[in-house]
Amino acid sequence: MLPEWFREALSYINDHLDQPLELGTLAGRAAISPAHFSRVFKQRLGMNVTDYIATKRIFAAKDSLLQSSYTIEQIAMACGFESLPHFYRTFKRITSMTPAAYRKSNRAY
Repeated sequence: MLPEWFREALSYINDHLDQPLELGTLAGRAAISPAHFSRVFKQRLGMNVTDYIATKRIFAAKDSLLQSSYTIEQIAMACGFESLPHFYRTFKRITSMTPAAYRKSNRAY
């Protein structure tokens, strides 16, 4: 079973993907040290906090790419990415495709 602070942290991350999320802030909200937060996070989910946040943001971006007509830049910013190049690099690292290629190959219309 996951500790209460951990469940609350996951919920907070999921609800605030469009905002800056930093390890120190997340650990502070849980009233534990950043090192402990990071260690438990990796033990429980098998990935570090940064990778988890990036993956969640890319999943949200994938949905938006397929279900909206927003530009790629608008989607990147809405999903919490600081810059378009960072979004492209992260998207390609996680999906092995560019956002434009993903949108083109997966759109139903």
